Amino acid sequence: MKCSFCAKTQSDRPQGPRVIAGPDGFAICSECVDLCVEILKEERLDVPPILSYDLYVFELDQTPSSTAEIDELLDRIADPDAPIVETSPRLQAFFDEIQTCWSHTGSLDSDPPWAIDPELTDQGVAMCSLFIASPESMRVRIGVSEAAARLGLVIYDPQTNAIVGP
Repeated sequence: MKCSFCAKTQSDRPQGPRVIAGPDGFAICSECVDLCVEILKEERLDVPPILSYDLYVFELDQTPSSTAEIDELLDRIADPDAPIVETSPRLQAFFDEIQTCWSHTGSLDSDPPWAIDPELTDQGVAMCSLFIASPESMRVRIGVSEAAARLGLVIYDPQTNAIVGP
């Protein structure tokens, strides 16, 4: 039997590669299997892991000192009777900037980093919610944090309960 990839046979070398029969007359030797495993390992190293982040960006007069204060804000957003509030120019500028930097209209070979499109909320409190899931997640998160800091906005990360304010 002959390897369908390198054409070696098991009889070429008694201590040489073992040839394993596959379907439809195809076969592969142990040396080609080892080579394939190495190639696949290298390819996996080139693909960064997909991390996900959920971030909420607010414009507030004061940075919340606890997650209880953030929970209160999120409860106001969920309250259907809460008043509609105007989105501030800084929060709108932030939203426009992230949409421009990481949009669905980017190049065809790159997907946007959003698991769900970014959204501005004006129910109870003005907020931008971001759900990032991409091999570029860390880079996007850093860019989002820099934009928020530059515009004096507060970021809340519910995975770590971190509150970062201006």
